[in-house]
Amino acid sequence: MAPPKFQKPRIISKAVNDYVLDIGFHESNTAKELRLVTTKHPLSVMMGDPAEAAMFKLLLPAIGAKKVIEVGVFTGYSTLVMAEAMGPDGKILALDISDEFTSIGKPFWDKAGVADQIDL
Repeated sequence: MAPPKFQKPRIISKAVNDYVLDIGFHESNTAKELRLVTTKHPLSVMMGDPAEAAMFKLLLPAIGAKKVIEVGVFTGYSTLVMAEAMGPDGKILALDISDEFTSIGKPFWDKAGVADQIDL
C-alpha cells in the first residue's frame, strides 16, 4: 500500500490538500519518488508539504524567479521541485547542517538533472 499523500497541512483541509495533489499539481516522477521515500522516514514531518511544493511550482515561474535561498533542506523534496520549476537557469542556495538527511535527496537531484543548480 502506498503511503498517504496527506501530511496534516497546517492551513488547508485534507480534502483541499488531496485535490491539489490529484488535480492541480503534476509533480515529476523523480519528485514523487523522493516524496514517497521521505514519507517513510521517521522524521518525515520535516518535509515540505506537497501542497506547498505545488505553490512553489506555480509561483516561481510566474514571478520569473531564478534564485532561491532555502533554509532547511531535510531530504530536498522542496528543493527538487523548486529547481525543476525555475528551469535550467535557476539556482538554489540550499542551507542545511545535516549530511544524513540531504544525502537522501542528492541522488534524486542527479536523476532529475537539477543537481548542478543546487549549491548545498
